[in-house]
Amino acid sequence: MEKLHGRLLGAIAEADAETAFSVAEQLVDVNYQTDECQTALHMCVSHNALDIAAHLLTCGANVMLMPLTLTSENKWDCALILALKMGREREDMQVLLLRGLRHAIDTASGGVATMWNRYEMRKIGLVPHYALLWGTPKAFYAAIEHDGDANRTKMDEMPPLMMVLRNLVIFEANLSICRSKMEDAFDVIRMYPEVLWHRFMCGDMQRTRPSLCDLKKTTALGMILSESLPYRISNNNVLKATLVEDPGGKVEQDMIEQNQGIIDFFEQESMPRLMGLMMLEMNIALAMSTHARLGNRASCVVGVLGPDAMKTVFDVLLKNFSDAEKMHMFC
Repeated sequence: MEKLHGRLLGAIAEADAETAFSVAEQLVDVNYQTDECQTALHMCVSHNALDIAAHLLTCGANVMLMPLTLTSENKWDCALILALKMGREREDMQVLLLRGLRHAIDTASGGVATMWNRYEMRKIGLVPHYALLWGTPKAFYAAIEHDGDANRTKMDEMPPLMMVLRNLVIFEANLSICRSKMEDAFDVIRMYPEVLWHRFMCGDMQRTRPSLCDLKKTTALGMILSESLPYRISNNNVLKATLVEDPGGKVEQDMIEQNQGIIDFFEQESMPRLMGLMMLEMNIALAMSTHARLGNRASCVVGVLGPDAMKTVFDVLLKNFSDAEKMHMFC
């Protein structure tokens, strides 16, 4: 077994698909792990061997197989999560493995409980979140294509978009990554505009932890406005106070500038853009409700306004919202 597995890994590394196919057919267990906890599917992800990975899936390769010995360093290292963490350069591999996972779920003869343990099942429930956090919109769409639920709530009861935005605003240290992932977020919003108005329901939580959003009901934008961005600003102020005491702190100065760039990006670019999209949804809903063929009621005073007038009203509102009004609407 070990020799055959070694031949398979070598064929994958050398992009020798013919040999890889032949050896895979001879293996009793295509999910055999080396001492380094590597399976053939892990090797395919590392070398972006799509054709061989597709063949291994038909042979029963498990995309969620965790290392036999879990450590703090490898506890996420199933082949699918490894592919997602490699980002855009593994987009096609991500989609292939996500669809392989869905096929395995749909065709499990003895039920999914016979294929994965509780830990792996929990990770499967979080796949849409991981796909949006580390992967691409295309990977996210593949993760939810079986039911189209873009608001699946598994990660601390947060839907994927909310979890990703909170992670970016509070923890991300690279402005370029913030810009790139926000464009991914806007791509998802264009496809699934309902994610903008989905509210985090803290009351549904089964457990708590320090990093959890404290708001009881909030949209993603409300969470950024009232919790995530103030948290980052507060931490940056602490760094500034430290720099006053030690003016020569080069590390602190770099971190302050880095944080301020991200704060400015969200305050001046992302948040206004998110708010504009949310107001657009409200504008469309109001226009539909007052349309003569879509539920117009004579008692509705707004019905006397035409579409252009409604848009003007919403544009004025967007520019003149007070902080308290924003909090009331979005939180």
